[in-house]
Parts: sequence; structure tokens; C-alpha cells
Amino acid sequence: MRNLSVLSDKSHSLEIAGLFTQNTSNKISAIAFNNSFNRFYVLFQSGLIVAYNDYEALSPQYSTLMKFEGIWEDWFSLDFVVTTSTLVAISREGSIATVEEDLSTGTPKELDQVGVIEGGIAAAKWHPDYSSLIIITRNNTLLCMSNSWEVINEIEVPAILPLSKVDLSWKGDGDLFAVVSTDDLDKITRIRVYDKELTLTATGRNVGEGAAAVLKGVNPTLTFACNGSYIAYHQEKPGVGHQVGFVEKNGLSHNSFDLRVSVFSHVFIHLI
Repeated sequence: MRNLSVLSDKSHSLEIAGLFTQNTSNKISAIAFNNSFNRFYVLFQSGLIVAYNDYEALSPQYSTLMKFEGIWEDWFSLDFVVTTSTLVAISREGSIATVEEDLSTGTPKELDQVGVIEGGIAAAKWHPDYSSLIIITRNNTLLCMSNSWEVINEIEVPAILPLSKVDLSWKGDGDLFAVVSTDDLDKITRIRVYDKELTLTATGRNVGEGAAAVLKGVNPTLTFACNGSYIAYHQEKPGVGHQVGFVEKNGLSHNSFDLRVSVFSHVFIHLI
């Protein structure tokens, strides 16, 4: 494994004064990039989107608030979909909203609530080429939609523990994706691998049979390596602490290493 060295570290303060009211949260939920216009977008939990035109100056170009039928929602996902040139935001309550920009002025032209997933959304992630969107619903289904919002496929999944965290990650070529979730039946957190047709191809496991095959201490954070060779996930083991574990795309456990972090740390994993 290669050692990573920090060569430089730069930070800027975002100009957000005056953008928030008493009812809006200033907690950042997601960031999206539009490299064609050297622009990035910041999504706040309350549904406020702020567009910044320059990566260095960081001056706001515009802001827009996603609030439908007077209801505040918990917004967690934001992507700039290159194929449709629109921003797509998703809330925990199930709303999917798009922001279309006027290319001549660089300002929002239309804000649209394109759909609502009944029961809410646990996780969502775009295919690497933005042709489709995978949604894990709180109704225990796995849903695949096109970027024109047509349902391509939908399957039932094992009942997810209510309010538990769910994460998913695509393989770089878009052939497979991995999901980590906690099953309501036995309260065990498992990693499952699906192909793009939503067929279950593997479940994370140790070498062994029965209870010995179950991965222990899995936490709901994972990412696929870009070359698709393995999946990294966060795990905690009694007496060991935080670790990064690896499973192959066939689900077989492949090694781990320790993390020197405190018990209060939040672990985020991204492979390059």
C-alpha cells in the first residue's frame, strides 16, 4: 500500500452571511461541481443551495431554497448531472428535486420537485456516467431510475433496521455497486454487491461456514476501489478499535489495517 503525504493544505471561508433565516440550517450536507463553468454548489441540510462561481474567490453567484408545500426537509445529496446539465438534490423524506440553470445568465431558471419516494430515502448514488440513479428506500426496496426519471427496475431487499445508516458505492466502470446496511431481522450490518440489473452477486463474508463466515463489526461506510479490485469498509473490533477492512467483489474478506483514531472519530473512506 502506498504512503500518502500532504503536500499542501488550503482553506477558505465561505461567504454565507445573510443567507440563513431562523428556520434554515447552516450544516453542509453535500458539494457538487460543474467544471465546465468553473462552478461549485454547496447544499445545506435545510435545502439551501448556494452556487459559487470561482474556486479561489468563493463569491456566491446565487442561492435557492428547496422547500415544497411549506415543508422543511433533511437534504443530503447533491449532484450536477452532466448529461442533462441540471442539479439534482435528494432529501431523506423522499423528495427528488432539480435545478435547471439559464446558461446565458448562470442563474437558476427552474426549480422542480420531480418526484417523491413514499416512506423516504436511505441512500442514493448516481451511476458513474450519470445514466441512472440507484435509490435505497425506507420501504426496503432497491430502485433504479434513468436520468429522465423513468423506473428501470425495482427489487425488494432484506428489511433494513429503521433509521439506521445505509451507504453505497459504484465500481468505476459501473458494472457493479456495493451496499452496506443493517438487517432488521438480526441487527447485523452486511455488505452486498449487485450488478447494474439489480441482481445480487455477492455478500461480504469471511472464509468459513455458518457464524464464522459473518463479518463482525462492520460500520455503514464503504467505497469501491476505482479499478474494481476490492471494496473498503469501516469496522470496529473489541480490543482492536477502528480498522479499514477489504472485501473482494466476490464478497470474500481480504485483509484489514488499523486506524489510529479516537473512539469519537467519524470515519470517511474514499479510495483513489
